[in-house]
Amino acid sequence: MSVRWRWCLTLGALAAVATVTMASIAYASTRHRLLVEVDRYLVARLDRPGVGFRPPGRRIPVGTLEELVATDTRLQVLDVTGTVQGWTGPVELPVDATDRAVATGTVASPGVRLRTVSIDGESFRVGTRALPGSGAVQLARSLDETERRSEEH
Repeated sequence: MSVRWRWCLTLGALAAVATVTMASIAYASTRHRLLVEVDRYLVARLDRPGVGFRPPGRRIPVGTLEELVATDTRLQVLDVTGTVQGWTGPVELPVDATDRAVATGTVASPGVRLRTVSIDGESFRVGTRALPGSGAVQLARSLDETERRSEEH
C-alpha cells in the first residue's frame, strides 16, 4: 500500500472519529437542555401557591389539582404514610423509599425531588413535592417527545 493511500485512510479515519465525537456531544448537550426544560416545567407547576406551601392539615384546592394535570402530565397523591391515594393515567407512578420518606416527612425536602423512571418501556421525569402534614404530590411528564427531539438534532 502506498504512502498516499495510508494518508487517505488515516485522514478518513480521523474525520470519522471527529464526526462521531461531535455528534455524540451535540446529542448529549441537546438531551440535557431538553431535560432541564422538563424539570423547570415540573418544578414550576409543583411550586404553585396551594401545592407545596400551605398550612398543615388543609386540603389542596380542587382547582389547583386540575391546573396541575395537563394532557402531557400524570398526577399522583401520596398520603402521610407514603401510600398512593389516587393517580391520573393508566397506571400508578413508581414510588421509591425516598418518595415515601418525603411524604412521611422523615427526609427534609425543601423543594421538588426530580428523577427519571420507566413505566412500560416509556421514560418519565417525576417531580415529588412534600405536602406539609399531609403527604406528597407527584407530577410526571413523558420524556418521549424529549427523546425524539434530541435524536432529531
